[in-house]
Amino acid sequence: MSTLFVNNIKHTGGTSAMAIDSSGRVAQPVLPSITVEISTSGYVNVAHEAIIPFNNILFHNGGLNTSFNTSTHKLTIPIAGVWSISFHALAESSESTLDASLFLERSGSNVRQCRFFQSTNRGISGSIHIPCLVSDILTIQNNSGGTRGYIGTGGNEGNRYTWWSSTFLG
Repeated sequence: MSTLFVNNIKHTGGTSAMAIDSSGRVAQPVLPSITVEISTSGYVNVAHEAIIPFNNILFHNGGLNTSFNTSTHKLTIPIAGVWSISFHALAESSESTLDASLFLERSGSNVRQCRFFQSTNRGISGSIHIPCLVSDILTIQNNSGGTRGYIGTGGNEGNRYTWWSSTFLG
């Protein structure tokens, strides 16, 4: 049997990668994660098969603020492994359905589409764990029927209308 006596696992540069408290809880202060939203008020008109325009970073950790492009609305994966993706959107009241898909692009081609965000009651939510390689690109696209989808924006700290969150699991 071995015993490892540590409080913090650190890089030689002094940054703390992991901390284990006396109860055994593990904290990872630089675990790559990001949450983004659409930074306008009201609703945004997103064309059918267009990328949802997430353009405001609410939270980031582990360098993901440089991996998410707020102009193209794409997340470029910086570390290979399993990622947890969560998404929520609120449709405008005239929308009969709202449908969205997560796309994984690798070397310029869509290699995976996860079409699991679908609703007929205005609000849609979903999450998935997905294996990614370095430089894979993730986007969320509107797939609502017809020519467009009106997606709610804004909200407040406790009630965001539309957001996307990605966290590296390992």
